[in-house]
Amino acid sequence: MKTAKQNKMGFGFSGCDGALLQHISDQGSAALKNIVCGLLILGLIFWLSGGVSACCDVGNGTCYTCGDTIYASCTLNADLTSAGDCFTVGADGITIDGNGHSITGNTTGDGIETEGDKDGVTIKNFKIYNFSTGIYLGGCGSDDNQITNNDVSLNLDGIIITDVECGSDNNTVIYNKITNNTNNGVYFNQGAYNNNLTENLICSNGLDVNDSYAANLGDENTCNTTYNWNDTSATGEGCLYRCVCECPADGWVNISAPYDCCDGAQACTCQERENRDYYCDSYLVCQYNVIGNDTVRSGCVGCDDGVDCTDDACVDGVCAYTADDGNCPSDGWVNIGAPYGCCSGIQKCTCQERENRDHYCDPELGCRYDAVGTDTLRSGCVGCDDGIECTDDACVDGTCKYTSHCERKRRPDCPECEDIGMVIRPEPILEEPPVEEEEEPEEDEPEEEEPEEEEPEEEPEKEELKELAIIVPEDITEGEPFTVTVRDKDGNPVGNANVDYNGVVRQTDANGKVQFTAAKGTKTIKTSKQGYKDGSATATSSEVEEEVVEEEEKVVEKKKEEEGGFNWIYVIGIIILVLILLFILMRRRREG
Repeated sequence: MKTAKQNKMGFGFSGCDGALLQHISDQGSAALKNIVCGLLILGLIFWLSGGVSACCDVGNGTCYTCGDTIYASCTLNADLTSAGDCFTVGADGITIDGNGHSITGNTTGDGIETEGDKDGVTIKNFKIYNFSTGIYLGGCGSDDNQITNNDVSLNLDGIIITDVECGSDNNTVIYNKITNNTNNGVYFNQGAYNNNLTENLICSNGLDVNDSYAANLGDENTCNTTYNWNDTSATGEGCLYRCVCECPADGWVNISAPYDCCDGAQACTCQERENRDYYCDSYLVCQYNVIGNDTVRSGCVGCDDGVDCTDDACVDGVCAYTADDGNCPSDGWVNIGAPYGCCSGIQKCTCQERENRDHYCDPELGCRYDAVGTDTLRSGCVGCDDGIECTDDACVDGTCKYTSHCERKRRPDCPECEDIGMVIRPEPILEEPPVEEEEEPEEDEPEEEEPEEEEPEEEPEKEELKELAIIVPEDITEGEPFTVTVRDKDGNPVGNANVDYNGVVRQTDANGKVQFTAAKGTKTIKTSKQGYKDGSATATSSEVEEEVVEEEEKVVEKKKEEEGGFNWIYVIGIIILVLILLFILMRRRREG
């Protein structure tokens, strides 16, 4: 009979009575003796525990390995191999727990066997491979034992319960997987009575269930081939369930949850898959081989926010849009509006309004710009000079104007006036013409009074012009834009009115508004439009009171000149009329 190894080192320890401890005791230190004794025991425990290998561990220092007879409940701590019998049960009422580990033989001996009459033993959680018999309950009357949750496969016989002499009764075989054994899966031999076989998978054996004398029972088993066996719930002979292997159809199977991914510049939903080739293994368990992998992309959406200046990309399955100023036009001066005629002093020019633009990319609105400066570019300037001394040369609204002042002369000292036929010469000396008696004055002579047709009173009345009002902000900062508003006397906006500020001429919009860049000091703003009286105002961007006064004086003087010019013409007209009348009266007097 095989027994467990009680002390692998081959010596005993009979207390703290050694020579060393006796010497310590002789020195009279009992406390020191106890300390040394404790240290020796502790060291021995570590020494012994360090030498324990793979075995069925009882837990008190006893550890059974293949070839041993087990007398106490134990738990297997590792896989074992055996060249014959592995474990022999040597006591009643113990539990041998395989703990999910395997014992593997060489086709000789038994994996686990009982020795003589052993009752109330539990054998569980083992993987038993390649023995002559996986589990053997025999001897003289092994009763009330339980074999549960074991994998007994690839042996000559799986489980044998037998006892020719005394009988093996009331044993339970439950929840086991018994497959691919050469002869019998479960064999109730002669002397096995009232044993229970329940809920076991018994497939792919030479004979799945062999009940020699039909003296045992059970139910809900899975098997195909039997002898003298039928489950209680089965109709006819055999197990309630058949050994089948049902596998899904071969093909692609999703192996991950959907996740966000990119396909170039597209945001997609991805799904990992594998191509499976299914088959049934020797245990009739469906298995598969992976023969391919791929990634399926779906729901792809192009990353395009419709904004031209953003860089569109897909990052980690999410569209990302990055503003890039480099996608906008270059910064610099840009013409605004069409070229127009303008003046520079008494020069007629072509003007072009410009602004300096700093472009940037707005991620929602696209390319935008800030105006960081404005100016007026003058080109093609030509001096307004007609070469005639008696004309006033000026540039008005981009057009050269020449105004003759010959009518103001009182002496013929302007040759140019003579060229244009506008010289006023001194009054001629009136001489009485000789009287011609043979000719009588005709009654129709008054027809010679043609100048009367040129009387000013007969000129058509001019249409009354509407007045223009110019509204200028009070606070104007040099170099900053400001808005001029033009309205009529009723407060209505006047569009398409010409507004001249500091030599820059622009037209008002439909709301009567126009914008300029403020120049330093006080500048006169003039406005004109056909059907309206010309209007003027001043705009001051800094404290230059003297310039304002001078500008107002110039305006007053100009008005006086305009009024004086009108009165002077009126007086000249009256004088001419009086002279004509005097001439006619004197002539009649001479003739009479």
